[in-house]
Amino acid sequence: AESALNAQTAGEVYRAAIDDMLRNGTTTALVWGSARLDASEEYVKAVVERGGPRSLIGKVSMDRHCPEGYVETTAQSLADTEAFVLRTKAANDALGLPAGSP
Repeated sequence: AESALNAQTAGEVYRAAIDDMLRNGTTTALVWGSARLDASEEYVKAVVERGGPRSLIGKVSMDRHCPEGYVETTAQSLADTEAFVLRTKAANDALGLPAGSP
């Protein structure tokens, strides 16, 4: 579950999911990683390591309507989302591009 994700566990989960996608012929994916910045960045690392699939990747924002412990402040969500976009773009790899949604 989301509460158990950290950079290490997220990397393991994402690498397994990416391997499944590649094995099944997926060429492009739209993925919302996690509300955690470090966990979301692990998807970017994993997709680049694995050589695909090309992915549009977003960090989840949860500032309301979610269980206790998942809530982040709007200010923190905006700061983490901006950091995610900037770091993902800085990786400069067409396999992992940042995505956003209102």
